[in-house]
Amino acid sequence: MELEPLFMTPRWEIIKILSEGGQSPLEISQKLNTTMSYVSQQLKLLEAAGLVKKKKISTREKGKPRTVFSLSKDFSYLISIADKFTEKKLISLTDYHKLILKIWFLDDPSIHYYIEKFYWKIEENISDIKGIFIDTTNNRLHIILVSENPEKLKIKLLHHIKRFEQEVKNFSCGIYSLKEFERKTISQNIHALYDPNKILKIQKEMKGGEGEI
Repeated sequence: MELEPLFMTPRWEIIKILSEGGQSPLEISQKLNTTMSYVSQQLKLLEAAGLVKKKKISTREKGKPRTVFSLSKDFSYLISIADKFTEKKLISLTDYHKLILKIWFLDDPSIHYYIEKFYWKIEENISDIKGIFIDTTNNRLHIILVSENPEKLKIKLLHHIKRFEQEVKNFSCGIYSLKEFERKTISQNIHALYDPNKILKIQKEMKGGEGEI
C-alpha cells in the first residue's frame, strides 16, 4: 500500500486529532466540520493500513456501544533524499526515537548535535529526571530539567553543564523541582523532549501565558 496518500488532508487532520487521544467518528467530524460518513470512510483506510485501531466502549445511551478510534502505535514515516541514500520507510517508534525526532524537528539544525550530545551525557540519570525541555528564545540554547531532587541532580550534572557552557555559545541549563517549574511562566519557544507525565502541556493549559522561564 502506498503510504503517501494516507498522510494527506483530511486523513492527516484525523491523525493529528487522534494523537491527542481516542475519538469517535462523530467527535472527529465535528472538529473537521464534515460528515460522519466521510470521516468513517477515511478511518477505514487508516485502519486498513494499520495506523489506527478501534475499540467498542459501552454506553448507556440507547444501549449501543460507542466506537472510539485511536492511533495503533507510534510511527514515523521517514523520507531521505540524499546523495547515495534515497529511501522511505515507516518505522515503529521507541521513546529514544521520539526524543531524537523532537530534536531534529527544532528549527535550528546547528543545535541538534549539541542537544543530542548533552542528552547522552545525562541519559544515565534519566530516572531522576521528570522532564527535559528546550527553550530557544532569543537564539539561545537553554535546557530545562525537572527533577524531584534538583539539588542532587545539579551535583551529578555540574561537570557536564560547565563543560557545555564553555563549548557551546549561548548555552545554559536550569534544573527545577516540579513545584518550581509549575510557578514559572513559559515561553512559546519551549519544546518538550522528554515529558512522560505531560507536565508542560498541563502547565500551558493552567497558565495560558507567555514569558521567560
